[in-house]
Amino acid sequence: MKKHIVFHLDPLDDSRDMVALRMHYYAASAAALSGAGGTCDFMGLETHAAQAAAAGCYRRVIGVPRVAPSWSWYGQYHLLAHNNALAEELTATMDELYRRMAPDADILLTNTPSTLLRRRYPQSLVLHYEYGIFSRRPFPCLHQFDPWGYSHKSLLSRYPALGLPCTDAHRQRLQALRTLVHHQADIDPAQIGRRDSIHVPLQSERNWPIRLDAQLRRRDIVEQVLRLNPTSEVIVTEKAGHGLDEVDRAAITSNGRVTLVSGDQGLASGSFYTAYCRATFTTSPSLALQTVLWRNTLMAPANASMFLWMMADRDRALDQLASYLGNFSVLEVQDLQRVISNAWLLHSTYGTL
Repeated sequence: MKKHIVFHLDPLDDSRDMVALRMHYYAASAAALSGAGGTCDFMGLETHAAQAAAAGCYRRVIGVPRVAPSWSWYGQYHLLAHNNALAEELTATMDELYRRMAPDADILLTNTPSTLLRRRYPQSLVLHYEYGIFSRRPFPCLHQFDPWGYSHKSLLSRYPALGLPCTDAHRQRLQALRTLVHHQADIDPAQIGRRDSIHVPLQSERNWPIRLDAQLRRRDIVEQVLRLNPTSEVIVTEKAGHGLDEVDRAAITSNGRVTLVSGDQGLASGSFYTAYCRATFTTSPSLALQTVLWRNTLMAPANASMFLWMMADRDRALDQLASYLGNFSVLEVQDLQRVISNAWLLHSTYGTL
């Protein structure tokens, strides 16, 4: 494993959720990699430098000044950066900032679009980090590291087309995960896929990849599923903290085939319905992969990032999932070295896309 790792907390996205979900795991990962002989630095806004330094696992903490945002709604930065469409002035500003302040690095872990980082580090391994297939109690918490990015540019979205092998070790690891979920979340194996309903989990409309995939408002997504499946019962789960307004709730529930589960039922309610319903219609990568894990029917819009996963038959998709999780997902932080080795192998074979 190459030794110099930079944990990059994107200075252009300082949202509370983005920071809170990553600072702790960055520190745990840095401690594990430092213990294995790596040299770990942290780079993020000056306002987070003290917290990073207090973790005691970084050789160097680099605090960068805040850059005034030039977007009007949350997610616009991600959308523009993801499509290489940031304003030239902002790109020039960040190029200069990274030229002056970013250290040399073999490996970078980052939390949001990596397009600006890749300009500074064309030969380095840049891993996009986020929570994996499960992330909320009572389910186990997994983490994934994608060497190509996220959404439509991710390795995850293209994985079914690559034909990478699935080994017996991958299958055993996946079965161990299923067993862990059964016990930890008290999932009844006999009830998986037995509820004759289509589950439609609603994401936040602030989530730009969801908006890009569906190109519809949440109410319209439900109505589309009802039109395309005229005899099916539909269970709609709201995302906690991002519930529908009363007008949309009334419109959705006016159809006698819809059961609406409000967001106050808990953060993990969508995962339970994904397990128990025979099908799930989603643009969420994590819930799509959970659907594959349970061998239920995955449904998604044709332009969704998870469309290739939907097209595979269940046995093939399950092997693809076992291979992806075995290569690029982490349950125990010590497994990160394995993921980095696999990512370097992919990097040397395909480069960056």
